Amino acid sequence: MSPGGTNQPHRPFLLYCPSFGKRLVGDYFGADRMFDVAIHDYSGDVYAGPKEAEYQFAGPSHKWPAIDRNLHAIGKEYQYYAFFDDDIVVSTAQINELFTTGQRDDLGLFQAALSPASVGTYFFLFKKKQMEGTSRAVPLVEIMMPVFSRSTLEECRGTFGMSESGWGLDLLWREYASPLSVVDGVVVGHAAPVTSSSWVLSSGLKPIEEKHRILAENDLRELDERFLGGPLGWRLGQWALKFFYRIERTWLRRKSVESRDG
Repeated sequence: MSPGGTNQPHRPFLLYCPSFGKRLVGDYFGADRMFDVAIHDYSGDVYAGPKEAEYQFAGPSHKWPAIDRNLHAIGKEYQYYAFFDDDIVVSTAQINELFTTGQRDDLGLFQAALSPASVGTYFFLFKKKQMEGTSRAVPLVEIMMPVFSRSTLEECRGTFGMSESGWGLDLLWREYASPLSVVDGVVVGHAAPVTSSSWVLSSGLKPIEEKHRILAENDLRELDERFLGGPLGWRLGQWALKFFYRIERTWLRRKSVESRDG
């Protein structure tokens, strides 16, 4: 996995995103972007992702072990680093604002707020209307789109290779970074439910088992129960969204089989 691309990096921020070929939901390549882009195409050994990326990597790999390796190849230091999943609905302007808010507020580890229609796990990471344009402290930042300052990345980087699935890293980062923040002025969408819970990793473990191993090895506990859940309306909405996506995935798989066999 070696870096490629024809553009010379020169911007103050870096956005890193794994992708299956060119399958990216976010708009990362607006003309006014203030960040360089690194794409890891995990669809195969030959890069087939966006050619505009300053750094281009290829090869089957899960997100966090690949980041651990690819940061060495990138080499250059940035002021802030964002590590987004490929199903985050976000614009170039929003990413610019996220980086500059972190810089303005001197944030160490943070993320954008989730839109009301997003699928998410923690109610406290969804946008709060009364906090428009500000950042607020939260007990956890999720692995799907964290942003690190350079100094916080140096503190947390050694953890990236500890979890093949990424599960458990968010709880581990709480030991290295404080405060953790969400930026309510930047509201993004998460377009699909979590599917990694069904993975079987190279170790033979499932992600939840890998998470429990990390907690045990580092003498950590799960997030306090008072931070879990949310209002009944929100919980019912999350259930409905996940149910819809499950039906949609089943239908798409059936259509794919019919197309292949037909």
